[in-house]
Amino acid sequence: MQHLILLFHVVCFASGMAALTVVFFINQRYKNRTIKYYLYFMLIFTLFISINLVNTYRFTIINDSNSYLSLITGLLFFLCFSLLYKVIPMIFLTLFQKSTKITGIIFWIITLISFGTSYLPFILKREIVEQIKIMRFLLTYYYFTLFLAMVIYIFYLIIMNMKYVQDSLVKKILITFLIFSLIFIPGFIVDANFYHFLVEAKLLPFGLSFTSLFYLGWNCVSIFFAFQFLLAVPAQSGPAHEIESPVKEPFYLKYKITGKEKEVLRLLIIGKANKEIASDLSISHGTVKNHISKIYEKTSTSNRVELVNLIKVDQ
Repeated sequence: MQHLILLFHVVCFASGMAALTVVFFINQRYKNRTIKYYLYFMLIFTLFISINLVNTYRFTIINDSNSYLSLITGLLFFLCFSLLYKVIPMIFLTLFQKSTKITGIIFWIITLISFGTSYLPFILKREIVEQIKIMRFLLTYYYFTLFLAMVIYIFYLIIMNMKYVQDSLVKKILITFLIFSLIFIPGFIVDANFYHFLVEAKLLPFGLSFTSLFYLGWNCVSIFFAFQFLLAVPAQSGPAHEIESPVKEPFYLKYKITGKEKEVLRLLIIGKANKEIASDLSISHGTVKNHISKIYEKTSTSNRVELVNLIKVDQ
């Protein structure tokens, strides 16, 4: 059983690396803020799962209970949780265009305070065993309470802004996330109280983690939707002047797209990355970003997928 649980964690880690690779490719190609924060989320979550994998190997295979290593892994858990309090809300705030400097600062403060509490065990106690007990208490109650508050806030954001989402693919992703999260919340509660369920009561095999199971399932979902995204925004190659524009003149007139914005939009729609657009049009990367922001503002869209679908519907 112990080897099967370890194998399960290895499979979770492998699925994470596959999903990370796909998301990294999309982020490099499309340079979208929401995708960038999602990539950060995947990196932090993968670190979290890696720590789980190491702990499972330590406690179930080689029976290593080194207290110093437990302190280090505990601090890394604190770091992961703290960073997630910043990154996860920013995914949805940027998606719904609700992100401001103030919200960014607020979530950075929450992150810093959260990680700062990880030093409490060292301030309050000198014995390593007592420090580990305080860490366990913080993970079970303080950090998990913050996590639940964050989940409730994200659910609120999704429910309140879903009606404004025009893109069908984005709606599918949001609905899938809601359902997936609701299903796994009881499992997250079990994981937060792992010492009671897995160590004291022994109701579940040690090393079994519902968070890792969520990670495995969501990686599969991420890869599936990532390929749908790539199909929705196909890339074309060739010199800029040889690529036929899929956008017709009435669209430009309706949304008051200017001459230079037309050139940027033509390349944007066919999947060119911002740097490629800058190179093809012999303008700076910053100028390209400014033109894209104006196009999104004029068309009331927030990403390329929404823009492609708007053009399809409009034409």
